[in-house]
Amino acid sequence: MNYLILFIGLTIGLICSAQEPVAAVESYELKVLYRGYINKVYPNLPITDNGKINVWVSNASIKDHKDDKNEDFYSVVPGQGKIVTLKFSIGTGDSTEVIKTLKYRVSNLPDTELYWGDVKNGGIGNIQATELFVRHSPLFELDSSHKIVSWEISCRKDTIAGVGSNISSAEEFLRKIPSQSILMMVIIVEGSDGIRRVRNAHWKVPSWKEETDFNPLGF
Repeated sequence: MNYLILFIGLTIGLICSAQEPVAAVESYELKVLYRGYINKVYPNLPITDNGKINVWVSNASIKDHKDDKNEDFYSVVPGQGKIVTLKFSIGTGDSTEVIKTLKYRVSNLPDTELYWGDVKNGGIGNIQATELFVRHSPLFELDSSHKIVSWEISCRKDTIAGVGSNISSAEEFLRKIPSQSILMMVIIVEGSDGIRRVRNAHWKVPSWKEETDFNPLGF
């Protein structure tokens, strides 16, 4: 009886291993492509000797590449729809066979984090720092470009505004800020997707003189 069970198991295993690759469909619930961004997709296709791999795509433009480890990947830029579908097939003509289908949700780029100098929004700022920066959270491994279009600084009832990421023009304004003040900033950020986002930020700061006394070399 045991030999019979072993024989049946081996027979089923041989039949399964001899079958052609089966098309796989992966869930897109947790898979996201960002709109206006060149997304890298590694499809991890099954190894096959049945010919060239073809790609069909909906709601996106796509281009194939090889990375520095000689692995295949695709750069995918989504369109305006909510879903991107990639279908990978082998063969030509009537013998074409789909071996993998990938679906992705399409989303706008996630919000960025604002920095004044090297201090993140909400921290204790260096009142003499002259540059504002935009960075993605470490949770998102993105290499997208953002630029600061304009800024507005408020403290109590006084306000000053400017354009770009450099706030040197606000020095005279900042020199008058009392110790332990909260500076409020309204910053307009434009992402690589072309969308302009209004961001609110704040920093607690010492007075200009206190910063100089504490940090005379300006580090």
